[in-house]
Amino acid sequence: MTKSITASELVKLMNNVWSSTKDIQRIGHVGANRAYEIRNEIRNQMMDDGQFVPRYMVATEYVIKYFNIDEKKIRKNALLEAGGVCNE
Repeated sequence: MTKSITASELVKLMNNVWSSTKDIQRIGHVGANRAYEIRNEIRNQMMDDGQFVPRYMVATEYVIKYFNIDEKKIRKNALLEAGGVCNE
């Protein structure tokens, strides 16, 4: 298992276009073998959707969908972590 990450660290990973197996480990808080399986599942989904798939990466948007991450909530929490003001 990997250590948990803060909302701001998660936002940095979500801002990337592509995610590696290590990124999937961090985002999903899973081990290397499970992250590899998830990457392959996402890779197959991307290929089914007719997307370009680099060799060892998958699109971060698919990773976010896979883990059902609420982007707005994470970004709001990251802003609060940083001491920002949130008007929602």
